[in-house]
Amino acid sequence: MMVEYTVRSARPSDAESISLIEKSCFSHPWSRNLIELEIENSSAVFLVAEDNGMLLGYVSGQHVADEFYVSNLAVREECRGLGIGTMLMGQLIDIARERGCAFITLEVRVSNQKARSLYESLGFHALGERKDYYEDPRENAAIYTLYFDDTETTDEYSGN
Repeated sequence: MMVEYTVRSARPSDAESISLIEKSCFSHPWSRNLIELEIENSSAVFLVAEDNGMLLGYVSGQHVADEFYVSNLAVREECRGLGIGTMLMGQLIDIARERGCAFITLEVRVSNQKARSLYESLGFHALGERKDYYEDPRENAAIYTLYFDDTETTDEYSGN
């Protein structure tokens, strides 16, 4: 499958499409209302990957003081493996760095090896676990963090 996608800031009109991707990827998806609130939140960054009007994936996070917390990253199942997640995370990392954050961090299911490999390829390090963080099924979360004082730019991830 060949896609030509662009990454842009999410708009409230994207909430329905984001909600559908969210429901297909997570056992406890965010509601459409919560997605709309996050898109409109001034401390949040919400990016989408789009191809001819169709949303392929998204990433969101919160900038708090000099820290950045990734909320969600999801890519349509049929579009996985095309570099969309890498591109979205690379751009989010660049935004966090540009805002002067000391680090960017996230949680991921310990069993989600594909996501863990993606984060490790971007320079994140597993720094611990949160016990029973997830439900359905109950599972620990691995905590991944990327500190900006010892990393290189992610410009290599900002192209198709």
